[in-house]
Amino acid sequence: MLVGQPGHRLGDQAEIEEQPEGRREREQDQRDVPLSISTLSSDALAAVQAGQLVGRQQLQLDAALRVGLERHEFLPFYQPLIDLKSGALVGFEALMRWHHPTKGMISPAVFIPIAEESGLIVHASRWSLRETVYMMNRLKFEHDLPEPWFCSINFTGLDLAAEDFADHVAETLQGTGIHPSRIKLEITERMLIDDPEGAINTLKKCRETGLTVALDDFGTGYSSLSYLHRFPIDTMKIDRSFVLEMTTSHASLTLVKAIIALAKGLGMSVVAEGVEKQEESDLLLQNGCEMIQGYLYAKPMSEDALVEWLKKNAQPSV
Repeated sequence: MLVGQPGHRLGDQAEIEEQPEGRREREQDQRDVPLSISTLSSDALAAVQAGQLVGRQQLQLDAALRVGLERHEFLPFYQPLIDLKSGALVGFEALMRWHHPTKGMISPAVFIPIAEESGLIVHASRWSLRETVYMMNRLKFEHDLPEPWFCSINFTGLDLAAEDFADHVAETLQGTGIHPSRIKLEITERMLIDDPEGAINTLKKCRETGLTVALDDFGTGYSSLSYLHRFPIDTMKIDRSFVLEMTTSHASLTLVKAIIALAKGLGMSVVAEGVEKQEESDLLLQNGCEMIQGYLYAKPMSEDALVEWLKKNAQPSV
């Protein structure tokens, strides 16, 4: 059994090797690009978040990302998910953070799009899965926190497109003592649109192994309702943009109610993201939402901080 196994580093050289075709396309342009994010200005980083990064800046950030993976600058963070009725912890969402030695924490809004474009996101996602599994075992065996909480892990369309995706997840869990039902795969609407039939087949294979699936940021994409009922989805997550506006906007509140009703009608559980105020939590409970995550209860945190938070706040499962 893999108990307190040291974290498998995201930057293992064999893992971050770029695909040959991608490497050939970038080699010429990257010869003169500094391999450090330190050369990027604050304006350049802001441009990434605004979706305006172009040319040399993008090459710089891509190269810096690759170096960051090699130097083990990436860290797993976890945000608790809370049952609205009981107030008990039910699980976590695993999130990636980039801690650069000179720039500090780099926003996921900056590095995730670059990682997706380069293909490095596949290695990052698999690293996140391994780290999460090891963390869950450490909670049980090193910190005497044996509760069967689940953990959600974000995956991209590139992850699902890999032929060995479902098998890889199953193999990662093999011998760890973590039941597949405790791992929830988080996907977005965009992934379902890009290749709906492929996504359906992959997700069905995952469900057959015992994994569960969550549809993230629902309502912000363009998924077809005619497809939605065909996808093997267990949980629907309401995007934080609706949650933030529902106390002041009748339209947003109406949408939240509709999403909850739709999810329940399709046999799915519901999670609301980005809950920051008690008023939001109360409204969600009144309208049948089952789980929430957000700053009202806890921010994303490192494993050490999570352990301390659990010892103070986690209620035993009933």
